[in-house]
Amino acid sequence: MRKTRTKNPTKTKKSCYRRPQDLFTKIDNIEVLDGYTLEEYNIHEATGNFYKSVFPRVLFGELDLSTIAVVGKLTNVALVEERIINYIKFVPGVVRVVACGKAIANPDVPQPANQKIPSEKPFRSCITVEVMSPVNPDKIYKIKVFRNGTVQVPGIINTDKSDVIAPLKIAYSFLRKTLDRDDIEIEYIMATMENFSCIIQNPDLGIIIGALKNCMTREYRLQQIAITDMVEIYDRVRTKVDARNAFVFLKFYDRTPMPIKLPKRNEQKTSGLLIQINRYDSTDKKDLTIRTLTSGKITFNGGNSRIEVLSSYYWLNFVLSKYYEILVYDPTRQEPKLPASYAKVRYA
Repeated sequence: MRKTRTKNPTKTKKSCYRRPQDLFTKIDNIEVLDGYTLEEYNIHEATGNFYKSVFPRVLFGELDLSTIAVVGKLTNVALVEERIINYIKFVPGVVRVVACGKAIANPDVPQPANQKIPSEKPFRSCITVEVMSPVNPDKIYKIKVFRNGTVQVPGIINTDKSDVIAPLKIAYSFLRKTLDRDDIEIEYIMATMENFSCIIQNPDLGIIIGALKNCMTREYRLQQIAITDMVEIYDRVRTKVDARNAFVFLKFYDRTPMPIKLPKRNEQKTSGLLIQINRYDSTDKKDLTIRTLTSGKITFNGGNSRIEVLSSYYWLNFVLSKYYEILVYDPTRQEPKLPASYAKVRYA
């Protein structure tokens, strides 16, 4: 009989581990990880520059940031249920604390309207500290703090994650006072999900989803057979990219083309197509997911950094330009028909 395993809520996902090679910047003495190593940055940059050189005309508009979620690590934190419930001590900026299904409000801070009170439930090894933004009083950050000191914060609105630094400092000041420990510090934070969106620049154009699925399936199978098409394209544009980007790109393509999975389409849930891209680091199981809609709206969900999303952005532009005649509905010409074979495709 198969044993039922209980999920450990304090276990950090592989995608949340800090690697020694990760690049970072410091904001108020807090390390903010960029979401990539130097090698990964070079791969993303070279990949994006390559596809941009192949088709300089970009069909999409600018990338717009939707939201960012980060994880981090607090040192010297050991949460105890009784301590949080019975010895809670508020500091300025903390709106309320949710623990064990109970919401404990700060009497000195006005409570937001239409707040949902959580139902009673057992202690889940974490508490939620709701902190008001020092800059925007209407913005409240819900900071989850787990028993081992791991923190999770959704709803970040700045690409450099600077807007969450002050709320995090308020949260650890609250923990210092409540847990009666002066050695609690923020070790680092890193993004686990950066979501972006864009649309086709020409509002009259549209994407034919059925054709896109067929073309993406072909691109996926290029990984299994050969990369002749990619080499031919590179030969045509190698004079347009510098030696560094060409070297990094070819080093990556000697291993595999863009590491996409088979495209998925669930017509009952969405009219679009889901395209998942594997991380270059094989130890990271989380995927970047591209969702395309017939209207021409594109969303990039689950990115670790903007540079990673940009490389996928220019790759998708490459695919749509490569198969433009069969993928893009253009009202200025007759509606395209799917060819019987993809042997001949348009590269310009």
